[in-house]
Amino acid sequence: MFELPAHKAALAPQTDFQDLTRAQGLRMHAEIPLPLLAPPLLHEILALITKVPDQLRAHSCYDGSWSSIGLAYGTSNGHSEMTAWMADVPTVSALLEHFGGCTGFCTIARISPGDLLNWHTDPLSIDSGTVRLHLPVTTNSDAVTDFCHERAFWPAGTLHYGDYGFPHRVFNTGDTERIHLYFDVAAQTVAKLFPEPLSSPRHEIRSRAIGLLQRHRHSHGNDGCIRSTA
Repeated sequence: MFELPAHKAALAPQTDFQDLTRAQGLRMHAEIPLPLLAPPLLHEILALITKVPDQLRAHSCYDGSWSSIGLAYGTSNGHSEMTAWMADVPTVSALLEHFGGCTGFCTIARISPGDLLNWHTDPLSIDSGTVRLHLPVTTNSDAVTDFCHERAFWPAGTLHYGDYGFPHRVFNTGDTERIHLYFDVAAQTVAKLFPEPLSSPRHEIRSRAIGLLQRHRHSHGNDGCIRSTA
């Protein structure tokens, strides 16, 4: 069982990389304008979730309690290949086109109550040229993401950017599922929507944070996906 502070409480520094980003005053995430009406978008996604049987979803976490429906996946030439499920969500397709098309993954991902994905990084940032946007579909106030020192709760029907190139963890200590649509787009198409602190280069600090994460793993291990017994 894992224990984490309630999402409304101040998150005390627990690691060196959290201390680093806190001391630098880095902003790690921000809401950006959703260019389409949220209700039709959420309705399509929820309808597809109902349609896709469990055996056709991808499963992760040691007990398979995380599941996902892939709408697009990245290829070696920097483009994305759409799966058959994308035809069921034309509003999602329109959302992707608004941002210049998907350049990597587009996925509907579910995290069950009691799940934690421990500290890790993804090669997604302004500096890398590809960013990941998240649209919560269903959520609860205890389903949150920690971007180093900053804790983020994103309400359903809103669109958000997080700097996933920094150490981050995701957990759901609530009683309901957390379901997000996430998709990758070219950084240059959306950077203008970010607050200036998020759109500025931060490669050096990110590299230091990743190095501290690696040291943290060496000292404490990395449990990856953890399922609470509570």
